[in-house]
Amino acid sequence: MATLPPESVVPVAVLKAFPVPDAVHATSTPGLGLPWMSRRVAVSVVVSSVVSPSGSASRVTCAGAPGTAVRSSCREKPAASAVRVLVSATVVVKSPKEAQVSSIQIEIRWHRDIAPPFPEGSMGSRSADEPSEGPTSRIPGFYLMPPEERLDTLERARVLDEEDRAAYGAGGLTVAAADLMIENVISTFALPNAVAVNLRVNGEDRVVPMVVEEPSVVAAVSNMARLARPAGGFAADSDPSVMIGQVQVMEVTDPEACVARLREALPRLKAIAATVHPRLPTYGGGLRGMEVRHVVYDEPGYPREDMVVLHFHLDCADAMGANMVNTVAEHLTPHVEAITGETVGLRILSNLADRRLSRGSVRLRPEHLSTEDMPGDEVAARIVGAWRFAWADPWRAATNNKGVMNGIDAVALATGNDWRAIEAGVHAHAARNGQYRPVTVWRLEPDGLLVGSIEVPLQMGTVGGPSRVHPTVQSNLRMLGARGARDLANVTAAVGLAQNLGALRALATEGIQAGHMRMHARCVAAAAGAERDEVEAVTAVLCEQGNYSVEHARQVLGALRGG
Repeated sequence: MATLPPESVVPVAVLKAFPVPDAVHATSTPGLGLPWMSRRVAVSVVVSSVVSPSGSASRVTCAGAPGTAVRSSCREKPAASAVRVLVSATVVVKSPKEAQVSSIQIEIRWHRDIAPPFPEGSMGSRSADEPSEGPTSRIPGFYLMPPEERLDTLERARVLDEEDRAAYGAGGLTVAAADLMIENVISTFALPNAVAVNLRVNGEDRVVPMVVEEPSVVAAVSNMARLARPAGGFAADSDPSVMIGQVQVMEVTDPEACVARLREALPRLKAIAATVHPRLPTYGGGLRGMEVRHVVYDEPGYPREDMVVLHFHLDCADAMGANMVNTVAEHLTPHVEAITGETVGLRILSNLADRRLSRGSVRLRPEHLSTEDMPGDEVAARIVGAWRFAWADPWRAATNNKGVMNGIDAVALATGNDWRAIEAGVHAHAARNGQYRPVTVWRLEPDGLLVGSIEVPLQMGTVGGPSRVHPTVQSNLRMLGARGARDLANVTAAVGLAQNLGALRALATEGIQAGHMRMHARCVAAAAGAERDEVEAVTAVLCEQGNYSVEHARQVLGALRGG
């Protein structure tokens, strides 16, 4: 007999042996060299009742809710007839007053194989209507594996080779390499390097590296990519890698004459610009055009100033292109001054890369959007309603686009691209018509399909910059299988759209905090000192009680450990 105060937290540890179903032995890891039992399994721990002589009404949950799967890593011999699972759970007794508890009855059930073995050369399981050629990014249970097992899975699937696997384990960027990248280096700063799975872009499966510190971003992309798979995943296309360079002629006294002189000299200026990067055309790039603009500064209360700006358009092939464009601008400067008789001010690229747009789209059947509490057609209608709010209101549009950039920036960081330049261009593009708007669009078609699209300027590269010196960036690009800047931009646009879908679906159903705080609770549990096999139980109690403080997590952890 035990007396439990209200809101009691009771640690429970149970050892249970499960017989291995015959079907498991029949599908054991052909060609992978590892027994099925090395995979992670899940069981359900069901708290069936609390027997209390006092008869006080008590509500009991285990690890967050009755029936929650509690994971345990099982590594038995292939011939083992049973899987032994040590379940470390936490029972939370919810009672308005003290409860006289004589027993807590717990039933542990075999739940399912979380990550079934993959056939040799594949990366997971496909649905019946998916093409069978090539690898698949559909990896059930990937999020349940520890990091080393995730690397094992990707290496066995030939997504990673031995060199890349070693790079991920070596800690990435060294201080010596970092000191060559920027000034005044004292150390390196690590962020989580994750992968989004399940994504299909233009009929091809892609495992996408993402570097981000915010919980739920990678999960949202992976989950929405899974929902989109039955309809073929995402479609995407990108413009050629054309960047804009600007040469500013400042304080012009006769702008019309200045514009005329430059326009007359455009053939000569184009020829000069083409000599700056003579090998660029061999890579598919080169100068694509020039134009002259008259720009006026006329802010109320300040003197008017006329400027003339020479724009040139440079296809940077597979580079982001900032240094290439700036070099051309510098080279043109003395020629522009000689032609106009005026003084050149700035000569630099523009990060409003609106000649380098990437587009993505997805079509979803409503039934794939259903939740336990809401039918899919209602979820779809609410997603569209949330988008209309963003279109009408710039305050909401800013948050909508921040969610899109959660995905885009994470891919940019993982692949060594300038996420700040991308952010600047995307937000400027969002305000191109005079009001800041969402960069995505969501519509319901007459047949009930939910259709989403995205259009963003993505100034991304696969050569130059950090990709030359950062070993993890190189490995990430190889894992993604990026075939150039436009291919990388296609995948990135799809990731941004998937992230937006995940955020809107959460907002339309349970609310953004429910899922986000579940992920945040894991960080709190870790900060409180929970080991990997304790994090899930502590997280579940924090979510159940709605208290996410580190101090409370320490108390829960102490109770779990019997302290």
